[in-house]
Amino acid sequence: MTYDTKREEALLSLLRKSGEQGLTLQDICERLTPDGKGKSTIFRLLAALTERGEIRKLPSGQGRRFIYQYTGSEACHRHLHLKCVGCGRFIHLTDKLSALLCDALSREGHFTLDGERSLLFGRCECCRGGERV
Repeated sequence: MTYDTKREEALLSLLRKSGEQGLTLQDICERLTPDGKGKSTIFRLLAALTERGEIRKLPSGQGRRFIYQYTGSEACHRHLHLKCVGCGRFIHLTDKLSALLCDALSREGHFTLDGERSLLFGRCECCRGGERV
């Protein structure tokens, strides 16, 4: 097993464990390269895993920062996503609800969403009530 393969497995394991929360590049590097060595490998792996569709790169809602989230075999490309600005949780809308929203925006707003890249920001039910997930 090569060094990059071990790093890839460690990266995928870390992202799987982060679940719907996802991790920033800084979070990933702090956990996988605490000594600062190997950051360039992490950058290359993130790009390759994103290209293969195993992980998603999503805007964090905080400037130019991104969140990386494990997708595995999940068909994320057909539906929209929500991101809670309170707790940071990512929510996958169903394909049916995504299609309804996209159709309504197309009809009413004369705008077509790209489901693969569309992320809507707001507050989840728990954060609206003052609780954190």
